[in-house]
Amino acid sequence: MSAFAVRGTLLLPGGLLVYTAFSAGGYFAGTTAVAAVLVAVVLAVHLTVAERPFAGLSGPLAVAVGALGLLATWTLVSASWSHAPAHALLEFDRVLLYLLVLVLCGSQARTPENVRWVVRGLAGAAVLVCVAALASRLLPDVVHTSTTVVNERLGWPLTYWNSLGLIAVFGGLLCLGLASDEREPAASRVLAASGLPLASAALMLTFSRGSFAAGAIGLLTFAFLARPRAVLIALPALLPAMAVAAAQAYYSDLVQRADPTGPASVAQGHELALVVAACVLWAAAMRAATLRLERRAARVRARPRVRLALRLSAAVLVAAAVVAIGPLDVTARAQHQYHRFVGGAAVQHQGDVRARLSDPGNNGRLKAWRTSLDAFADGPLHGFGAGTWQHLWAERRTTSFTMIDGHSLYLEMLAELGCVGFALLGAALVAMLTALASRVRGPDRTLHAGVLAAGLVWMLHAGLDWDWEVPAVTLGFFAIGGIALAAREPSNWGRGRTLRLIGAVALLVLAATPARVAVSQAGLRESIDAFKRGDCGTAIDRALASSAAVGARPEPFEILAYCDARLARYELAESMMRAAIRRDPRSWELSYGLAVVRAAGGRDPRPASRRALRLNPRGQLTRRAIQLFATRDQDEWRRRALRARLPVQ
Repeated sequence: MSAFAVRGTLLLPGGLLVYTAFSAGGYFAGTTAVAAVLVAVVLAVHLTVAERPFAGLSGPLAVAVGALGLLATWTLVSASWSHAPAHALLEFDRVLLYLLVLVLCGSQARTPENVRWVVRGLAGAAVLVCVAALASRLLPDVVHTSTTVVNERLGWPLTYWNSLGLIAVFGGLLCLGLASDEREPAASRVLAASGLPLASAALMLTFSRGSFAAGAIGLLTFAFLARPRAVLIALPALLPAMAVAAAQAYYSDLVQRADPTGPASVAQGHELALVVAACVLWAAAMRAATLRLERRAARVRARPRVRLALRLSAAVLVAAAVVAIGPLDVTARAQHQYHRFVGGAAVQHQGDVRARLSDPGNNGRLKAWRTSLDAFADGPLHGFGAGTWQHLWAERRTTSFTMIDGHSLYLEMLAELGCVGFALLGAALVAMLTALASRVRGPDRTLHAGVLAAGLVWMLHAGLDWDWEVPAVTLGFFAIGGIALAAREPSNWGRGRTLRLIGAVALLVLAATPARVAVSQAGLRESIDAFKRGDCGTAIDRALASSAAVGARPEPFEILAYCDARLARYELAESMMRAAIRRDPRSWELSYGLAVVRAAGGRDPRPASRRALRLNPRGQLTRRAIQLFATRDQDEWRRRALRARLPVQ
């Protein structure tokens, strides 16, 4: 396999990061499925043409791959007790994508050059996403984008600000490692340095508190673990440009409006764009200017105790730069902030989004975490099944706030897949983090310090948000984890033609599952769009195509039921809705839908509406349905069914 092909393979995770980022972060099933198919095909080709297809095979890599493979299997098996096979299948596709990325990068030998190409690809991809995000806000007259739910916080192209903030931190730390590494080519170091102000400005405009906190920890980790001369030379040269870009973004209040397209906002955006561009040039120039100083410093050898003292000093200096020192009543303020966090308070910024950075409100996360822990206590061994957390929340929540994900990978894993799933996930993550930490030594210490800091940031942030469900922010972790786990000396295992062909065929067979999901998702999306337009002919046709690809999904039957009700085929409509319920019996939307189609046909909708209320007692639609159908008049049921809102998105 040529060096060009190897580099292309190692750059693939970066390409996937960009692809998924511009597809809502890869959150939806179709994007995840397409990415999984692509990686599976690339791996199959790699198995057939590479001279040493398993050059990176090692014991730790086998442990991580085995644990993640068992997690994928356990995810599928969970459909047997959740009775929601579609949820399990979609979750399986996501785990499969991460497993394939891990194998893809782990299959290459862990040479310094291979590690660098993985890191370069991911860092470049993250910076590219940050550039696009900044352009959407600073140049709204040039780059036109759709609004997000909370548009005053920068979220495009991922549509979620916290995910964009994590990408900025993850990519920034990788850029910092590249820019500070004395073994990296000079041009690459200067180019990596130029990406840091872009990541800083993008991070600031997300106003993502979790990303800020994780980024501070990552920066401290890098400052402590990297070579002292890299920290003492590179960081002072780069931090000012990063700080100025972030500060200017912070004070550009008009850019932070929900609608930044007004004349004043556009003008301020252009000014900020010039400042960020100047910071990019400043960082590049400063890094280029310090290269000669770094070469001279490389000839100086300090004693181990001196190096440790320098690292500690650098960490303290960085801590002082990233942590705001409050007044003397630190203890009282800390207690106040703690009580606000555990009190369940929502974040209050009163029209100024910047105020949220100092607000400790948990925005309902504690309630979500308690729901996960309560569910785990009820089913500690195997949980309630993959992808069912949204049902748990709808049934058990004490607030009307809607959540789909548990805002913590680890707690949600306990709720959905129990101790078994949590142990398998933990084995894979610990193996990767251990490998990342063990590489922070030798001549490539500085680069690996940045990689470890980025990996640590992801693991911390995943405990606070739904990063697992956003491949754009997660597959990079599995890429660096895979190359860190790979063997340094190329393995000769698996060079036989028969074994290679069997492996390639197995990968292509495995890719058939996400391929079917991708086809099904495309048909479902077209069906929903047609239904909203009132075109039931197209909606039925595309729903049937979606169901033909993946028969376990309830959504196509839901659309068929609503369309049949519109066409006055009421018995068929009820039959289709019951078919949907059989595929996801704990979905309140489907029981609610059954009530609507029964009412439309003049049949008693009250039993179905009561079941919907039991599944979602605090839902606005389910409570409204009880009131709407509180009559015995069949004609009134029909008339009121026409006024009922449908939970089709």
